[in-house]
Amino acid sequence: MTDLPARRSALVFITALVATLLSPLPTALLSQLPDIGNRYDASAASAQSAGCVFQSATPPVNVAFCDTFDAPAGTGNRSGDLNGSVWGVSRTTGNTNAPGGLLDGWSPTTLQACGGATTVQPPRDVIICNGQLREATNDHQTVTTLAMYPKQPFDFAGRTGTISFDVSNDTHGSHAAWPELWVTDAPVPAPFTHGGDWVALPRHGFGLRFYSSAVAGQGAIFANCPNDSNPRWTVTHGSVVVSRNYVLDDPDFGGTTHVTQLGCVIAPSGPSGGLNHVEVRVSQSTIEIYATDAGTTAPLRLIGRVDNANLSFTRGLVWLETCTTTPARRSAARPSTRSLGTTSASMARPSGGTIPLTCWTR
Repeated sequence: MTDLPARRSALVFITALVATLLSPLPTALLSQLPDIGNRYDASAASAQSAGCVFQSATPPVNVAFCDTFDAPAGTGNRSGDLNGSVWGVSRTTGNTNAPGGLLDGWSPTTLQACGGATTVQPPRDVIICNGQLREATNDHQTVTTLAMYPKQPFDFAGRTGTISFDVSNDTHGSHAAWPELWVTDAPVPAPFTHGGDWVALPRHGFGLRFYSSAVAGQGAIFANCPNDSNPRWTVTHGSVVVSRNYVLDDPDFGGTTHVTQLGCVIAPSGPSGGLNHVEVRVSQSTIEIYATDAGTTAPLRLIGRVDNANLSFTRGLVWLETCTTTPARRSAARPSTRSLGTTSASMARPSGGTIPLTCWTR
């Protein structure tokens, strides 16, 4: 596992997001979500053609939400080019010095936009172009998180739900940049933990860290992973963190919940490289993580499993995050993500509305 030689920004691309079963939310959670109304309609039958692919989901797949980012849809808030009525975006950083008056100092960053590289600050650090959602983060030699979530609940009560996304995960490890996936019981801004001193937990939830990586020729440091000319990534023992009534269960700090690593996949050559298709199957007791090699959609491999999840909730919100840290002035890699989805119900293409391919069923 290596770090890059010079500081760079973290960059994520997302091109399709799916969310699963739409079922009633608790009153406390509903009160925290804006009224997004019945603006879109969708047919679950069009889920696959809409780019909302669920290879591991148990049929029938009923789509609840899908956004493939065909065009900018910003509403003028901090969600950038995302529809701020449908999406929430939060940012947090260790670049803080309260006695000096610096609070959450977010640094300008270079973003690869459709017209070339440009220097941006929020909310222009989240854009849509060429059918992709692109975002960038400058860690400023500290720890940062940029977290995005659709305000569409994911329900896995009494069933196994599936979260599906495509990501160009070119991470160089936990001292660089990497994507994370979280599911939380409430829209708590930027759920994230790092080390023992950064703990921003939801009351109930879990997170998966996709930063375990190996350079070409070192794949065998992971179980069931070949040594060849390809860089690789996987999930390992400490890739999961769970919160139960605000109690942290992190295997890196004595927690008992952990990932059993079962395989690995080829990583992309860079942030604009091929995409890994990832699917995460979630029930209260078990979490399974599947992925494909970069630039392919098959075969879908089971690369890790959490057998003792013991989740304390059955309904929540799905977050896709870019996280960075650069201690000792080490630099961040640039992970790229492309589609995110979940099933308990899944996603589909809308029949109308102003936001392309944003849909759910009731």
